[in-house]
Amino acid sequence: AALLMAAFTVGFLYPLKLLVAFLQAFIFVMLSAIYIAGAIEAAEPHH
Repeated sequence: AALLMAAFTVGFLYPLKLLVAFLQAFIFVMLSAIYIAGAIEAAEPHH
């Protein structure tokens, strides 16, 4: 049972944690890019 639990943890939970970490990083980068682009656009003098 312990071996099965270890296999489940390594096979499922670890990749899931990795996926969530990448997803959070991706969302953070996207939101930062949108915010920075908006700030730059707002700071530019409009002709």
